[in-house]
Amino acid sequence: NGKYLATASRDNTCSLIDVEKQTRIECFNSLHTDYVRTVCFSRNSRYLVTGSWDSSICIVDIESRKLIKRLENVHTEGYRKGVRSVAFSVDGKYLAAGCYDKTVKIINTEELL
Repeated sequence: NGKYLATASRDNTCSLIDVEKQTRIECFNSLHTDYVRTVCFSRNSRYLVTGSWDSSICIVDIESRKLIKRLENVHTEGYRKGVRSVAFSVDGKYLAAGCYDKTVKIINTEELL
């Protein structure tokens, strides 16, 4: 919706920025235990998704700024290098996670949200 930007950081945090005010309105510092590598917003701008070097994906409700779901071990068994990118399908029904093990995980969001 153009109201927010999100940042991913090597300090294991993700920040939500108010574009109009040019200020950080939230710093999510307990979602991940390693670098946050990627962020994306859902098509309806309701959710923020983060992916991390810790091999997890977190889904945050933007309005409440609460963690909705954490998905652990989003990688091939035995490969520990984490999530490189996340993106929603155009219809919002699926979330794709590109992992450092050269795989893509497809997650049905209707089962999560």
